[in-house]
Amino acid sequence: MLTILDGARTPPAYRVPWHVDRSDAPHPRVSNIASEPVDVVRAFIMDDTSPPMSERWGLVLPGEVCELCLCDRELASVIVSLAWFRPGEDAEYLWRFSL
Repeated sequence: MLTILDGARTPPAYRVPWHVDRSDAPHPRVSNIASEPVDVVRAFIMDDTSPPMSERWGLVLPGEVCELCLCDRELASVIVSLAWFRPGEDAEYLWRFSL
């Protein structure tokens, strides 16, 4: 069953705080471009040939850059999922990107 949402109760869209610099494909750089920190940040890396792995970045401040090393990965099939929390919120956010 479909439910009609009341636009007055819908929170405004939240802009994803990440920018990915793919200029060095095996080492993408992920920047927090938001004006607020994000916390409990984790990166989950998957591809077609290697076991999944994860990295825990913790608190990522505005302007901070985190670099991934994907040297042993099949770059054509890599999917990176980032999970994080905003300050003062219980909701977890998830965003995926590929190279």
